Amino acid sequence: MDGCTYTESLQAVGVSGGVASNVLPDRVVLQLNYRFAPDRDAAAAGEALGETIAPWLEAGDSFTVADSAPSAPPSLSHPFLARLVSAASGPVTGRPDRAARAGAVLADAAQADLQSPLAMAGRQRL
Repeated sequence: MDGCTYTESLQAVGVSGGVASNVLPDRVVLQLNYRFAPDRDAAAAGEALGETIAPWLEAGDSFTVADSAPSAPPSLSHPFLARLVSAASGPVTGRPDRAARAGAVLADAAQADLQSPLAMAGRQRL
């Protein structure tokens, strides 16, 4: 999408359960964060996540999507982001040396009172 290749990611962001440190818990809750590419809607992402973790679920285990939000497209055609990519003088890869140049463009944009859209959609690579 917009020339970007997305790397979806899955992280365990919370674990809870048990009543004491020396007792096996009767129940454990694992909270996962799944960052998915914008070519998938939240329902399809939930299905894919369920299929991914299904081999580890046992009888009595359950899987629930507690909340979700759509993934944002990169919107590289937006004038501000197009200017940012252009100022990078090469492919935008997330490398620190390119990030410094991007930061300078952001500072210029802030002085010019430009507004940027949120363009967070997992890791983006051009």
